[in-house]
Amino acid sequence: MRKMKTSRLIAYISGFYTLVIGIIMVLLSTFSIVAFNCTYQESMKESPISYMFHLFYYRSHLCDPFIDWSSLGVNMTSLTEPEMPNETESVTRTFHISVLQLSVNCLLVITSTVMLVSTRYNWLCGTRRWSYWIYFAPLSLIFFATNFIDMITGWYFSIDRFRAYSSDGTMTMLEITNRAEARPVIDQIDPSYRTLPPNIMLYVSLKGIAGIFINIVVLFFVTLTGWEVVDGSKRKLAIKFITNEKKKCDEEANGSANL
Repeated sequence: MRKMKTSRLIAYISGFYTLVIGIIMVLLSTFSIVAFNCTYQESMKESPISYMFHLFYYRSHLCDPFIDWSSLGVNMTSLTEPEMPNETESVTRTFHISVLQLSVNCLLVITSTVMLVSTRYNWLCGTRRWSYWIYFAPLSLIFFATNFIDMITGWYFSIDRFRAYSSDGTMTMLEITNRAEARPVIDQIDPSYRTLPPNIMLYVSLKGIAGIFINIVVLFFVTLTGWEVVDGSKRKLAIKFITNEKKKCDEEANGSANL
């Protein structure tokens, strides 16, 4: 019984963790998709870092093609305007990642909620052998998928991170074609403005440095405790059944003795 309670506690903690992670990622993915539609284009000009975010990851073909380099602290006097497409590959990639993250994390929120509610209200007893596959396996599979996607996106953003440290890498990310003329413009941008956006995207993708390892541990506990909770519920149901049958037999025996 004590092991059963411990398994349920671990299941609760794991379920709440995945639920919170899912909600946070749904909100961030939604923001990213809305930003792709240029809703925040003007407000992102208010700080150099947010505007660099816009150029690297959110400046889609739907946005105003004009780039205000002065928002990045660049003095454009006697300098040539960098030539770049209305939407770069990194922007398109970020949009696709955001849509995928939104879809998978919506499923993560749903499966986490189902697992928590089923564990709390003992739905497991009624389904017996199929309890794990109905209430725990979907969460394990979806959480595994989110971790896999996080590692893939983290790999992409880690490449961006190293590129942003140099002017050549920054021009590669922005897909600038007139590199020789544009170099004086890019060189004027503070390196911290260039490197912070991909660093933030990398840490969000991997939930921080240790986040991916925490997720793996939680995935292990969800899978393991799922079996233990289901087995415990089966034993609890069996004990209840045997107790009820014994009670009926005792009542029948007492009735026969009274006759």
